[in-house]
Amino acid sequence: MEQKSTVRNTEDIRHILSEEILMIKAGKSTPSRANAISNLVAKILASAKLDIEFHRYVQKANAKDISMALVKDGNKPAELPNSKHKG
Repeated sequence: MEQKSTVRNTEDIRHILSEEILMIKAGKSTPSRANAISNLVAKILASAKLDIEFHRYVQKANAKDISMALVKDGNKPAELPNSKHKG
């Protein structure tokens, strides 16, 4: 059985892995194929984790920039980074 689906979420990943386990049990797949699929899934998850960490970093950096802009020049309002509104 050849899987031609797109992985969109973790439920899809669990489904693919579960199907592969069933295929091994039925003698329709090999441990080396299952290992290859497992390695690919690990790379997909590592990539997703990297995306999440990057977005967290950007959010923290933006929050720091905004905080620094708000305290710049004492209480005088400062222009926020990436702001289209000038105060």
